[in-house]
Amino acid sequence: MISSPQAPKIRKGESVKTPKTDCEYLTSNQEYVVKKVFIDGTFLIKDDTGENIFCKVSDCGHLNGMNWILNN
Repeated sequence: MISSPQAPKIRKGESVKTPKTDCEYLTSNQEYVVKKVFIDGTFLIKDDTGENIFCKVSDCGHLNGMNWILNN
């Protein structure tokens, strides 16, 4: 049996915080409310421009491979 590491638990309505980032549509150290969580562990937030974006807790492409800071 192959085991995979458990994804961190994240829930709709909780907030996540960005680490220091140079992303044009996310602000460093800003909290964003999780709008939806998917079975694969990805989640949906609204960025600074009002667009919905899909994110991963670890190794997120929007954060250039950095991890989101969980506030739970």
